[in-house]
Amino acid sequence: MKIVKELQRLNLRSRLNLPFAYKTVYKTLNNPVYAGKIKYGDALYDGKHDAIIDFGVFQKIQGMIRDR
Repeated sequence: MKIVKELQRLNLRSRLNLPFAYKTVYKTLNNPVYAGKIKYGDALYDGKHDAIIDFGVFQKIQGMIRDR
């Protein structure tokens, strides 16, 4: 994954001070919480928290991951 390679090239680390792994980035990109949503079962609901990315961007990322 290009994102992981770039994070490693920049020597960026996770909050545990470890190099970013594919699994970590994958889980982050698939987490609807960043788009202001909460997942319960198979449904997404609006959270009470602010989104840090637009939901449309989140959906676009999901499509890109699905198409891989």
